[in-house]
Amino acid sequence: IRLHPQRICLILDGLDETSLLDCGRFIQRVISGEALKGIHLIITSRPSADVFSLAAKRHFRKRVECVGFRREHVQAYVCKVMSSEEAASLLEKVEDDEQLGSLMTTPLFAKVVCQLYQSCRNVPHSVCEMFDLVILEVAKHKSGRALGSWQEIPAALQQVIMKIAAFADAMLRAQQTVFTEADIQKFGLSDSAIALGLLVSCDPDARDSAKYWRFSHLAMQEYLAAKFYASVEPPLTPGRLVRLMESLGAE
Repeated sequence: IRLHPQRICLILDGLDETSLLDCGRFIQRVISGEALKGIHLIITSRPSADVFSLAAKRHFRKRVECVGFRREHVQAYVCKVMSSEEAASLLEKVEDDEQLGSLMTTPLFAKVVCQLYQSCRNVPHSVCEMFDLVILEVAKHKSGRALGSWQEIPAALQQVIMKIAAFADAMLRAQQTVFTEADIQKFGLSDSAIALGLLVSCDPDARDSAKYWRFSHLAMQEYLAAKFYASVEPPLTPGRLVRLMESLGAE
């Protein structure tokens, strides 16, 4: 690294998913260009004032915005992952529904929509509806029967899902996207809750024998946190919404 820094490429993926105050002074120095001078540095992040202000201290040769799928990309992806009959049916709905078409421009969401359509022939019209359908699919596989709404999910299973949602909310407020076994146990999540598949195991450091968990995607954690918040709080007013966003560290 010292002799040939130009041969080193460091990738900091999803930097917005952690607090810059917690990521360590050394990483902050790397981003700002004070440390590991001469290396190639790639940062991926959602738009974040903290990340942008830190990155502004360093000269980046290129800044790239991920604009997602265009129409031809959506068509190519759907035709690749689905049968010709399923693809034609879904693409017809995408053409007729502007909201669904907008959702499909995000590659991850396009994947989820395709999987949902293959499984239940339903299509969402928003991110919230998409995750609502995901929860119904999870509950369907757990209960062994078709479910058309949240109210049809067995009460015991609803309680387990809301326990996970409460955990998502607590961890989001703590700006945590990776959780330890201690976090899981402290919150009292059972093995049956883990078995639902909303939480997945991960290995952030191969040198560490401890077990870690995360949600399948940050968007899923945010959705579950919002679901929990909506279930226990009175309706949001503009003032309460601002205070909530401030408590989560949003700009």
